[in-house]
Amino acid sequence: MANIFVTPHCNLSESPIYDDRNNSFAWVDIPGLRAYYMPNMDDPSTYLTHEIKEKIGVLKLTNKPGIYISGAKRGIAMIDLMAANPELQYLKYFYEDPAKEEIMRANDGNVDRRGRLLVGTMNDNNENSPDGSLFSYDHTKDELKVLANGYYIPNGIVWNNASDAMYQIDSIVRTIYKFDYDIDTGDALNRRNFVVFPDDGSVPDGMTIDSNENLWVAKFNGGMVQQIDLNGNFLRSINIGPPRITCVTFASKELNKLIVTTANTQDGSEDNGGELFIIDMDESTGYTQNVFEESSLVH
Repeated sequence: MANIFVTPHCNLSESPIYDDRNNSFAWVDIPGLRAYYMPNMDDPSTYLTHEIKEKIGVLKLTNKPGIYISGAKRGIAMIDLMAANPELQYLKYFYEDPAKEEIMRANDGNVDRRGRLLVGTMNDNNENSPDGSLFSYDHTKDELKVLANGYYIPNGIVWNNASDAMYQIDSIVRTIYKFDYDIDTGDALNRRNFVVFPDDGSVPDGMTIDSNENLWVAKFNGGMVQQIDLNGNFLRSINIGPPRITCVTFASKELNKLIVTTANTQDGSEDNGGELFIIDMDESTGYTQNVFEESSLVH
């Protein structure tokens, strides 16, 4: 059963991220230009709301709790959510062409076990145009490279336990892709369809993976999260309430809570759309998040 966790009234809440090192939690409202930081997940009322000047699509952990690596409007950026007035500090930019930089933004991403940040971009003016790319930022080389192109709305990057397979969603084509992944080089090769969802009015959005290597997929306009094993079998669905389910992550000290982000309707009338939900998981637990190690943060 899904219960309301916090009520920030987001337009489009996304990128929930739990930090087991200090029991903190964070997320963003992409079009609302806000980032949220909860210093203590055991007391949800402690969360802070920060106004941000540019859109953030994804937040991930760094080697310093409270400071996050993000995929933002123009590129890869650091942000300190413990600061009074956090600002994006860009490390790399996605595009050299100012016209393309204007229409594109980061949408989702994840950190592999070697500390690389992978981020998918999309056309923020036209989500039906396959202008997005999958980028990988390797902090050890200060290198940003393109792994794949042709994305509409890239979402939900995860790896299996061996880190030799990567799974990624493109929402518009209702597909989870599978790649062969080389953890040593960071290359993602041989993209192919893993699961294609039926054309029922809903699309897959954000995604995480549990300790049993089952995928958990948020269904936008489907009102649920779905569990899928790595053979592509659908195992279970959990209804959330609002139809626009955006992303999922495991949280709590035991990693046995599923946090679900949602979006409201365009007119803001949807009951509980834009709030965050929490589910006590009886059989599934998450994994400790990988950490991006930025050299300037190493003390």
